Amino acid sequence: MEKELEKLRVLLIDDEEELTEQICDHLELEGFVTKGLNSPEETLTFIEEFRPDIVVLDRLMPVKDGIDVLSDIRKQSSKPNVPVIMLTACTTKFDKLWAFNSGVDDYLSKPFDIDELVLRLKALTKRFNMNVKLQKEIIQDSFSVEVKGQYITLGDKEVPLTSFEFEFLSKLIEKKGGTLSNEDIQMQLTSNNSSLEKIRIDITNLKNKLDYVGNKIKEVRGVGYRFS
Repeated sequence: MEKELEKLRVLLIDDEEELTEQICDHLELEGFVTKGLNSPEETLTFIEEFRPDIVVLDRLMPVKDGIDVLSDIRKQSSKPNVPVIMLTACTTKFDKLWAFNSGVDDYLSKPFDIDELVLRLKALTKRFNMNVKLQKEIIQDSFSVEVKGQYITLGDKEVPLTSFEFEFLSKLIEKKGGTLSNEDIQMQLTSNNSSLEKIRIDITNLKNKLDYVGNKIKEVRGVGYRFS
């Protein structure tokens, strides 16, 4: 059963204690269950204990940078695929691409409108939870898509995926060799109509994770992608 939005657990990681409290208070009024963390070096412990459905992560923190925290979440935490929204005052194209390339699911520039954050949380979670409605699907020898844990299996190897990677691969497979258009990817699989450049980076990361299966994801130049 899809988790109701009012029960969603949000972990907010930001070194500014006052801002953290303000955001958590507002999210609580919107029906979220929140936990604020001002010591990013404790992230793995808090994820294990709090079991968040989504993480809101500050980019610039003095003790530990947000990108490093994100790396810890993706590589060492008990929930490596948890959706992550990054908050940051770094707004250059390089900073955004670096963040997305590091595995964030969404990106919100400071200063930001709290109501926009709420909308992005709900949109991202809705996309993420849509995956649980799918069934396990065997594609070919030694390759399957596992919904419950949001990963794929290649032989006896489990490969965790981000929410975008998982949904993109699932949609691509559903096309049964047909083309998933760039427009559909932007409108249906991203929460803020990500640029084609950012989407291409995400798909390249996915292909690199998938080993030989990644070679089956073909770009149809100027149109979209298909799974051969």
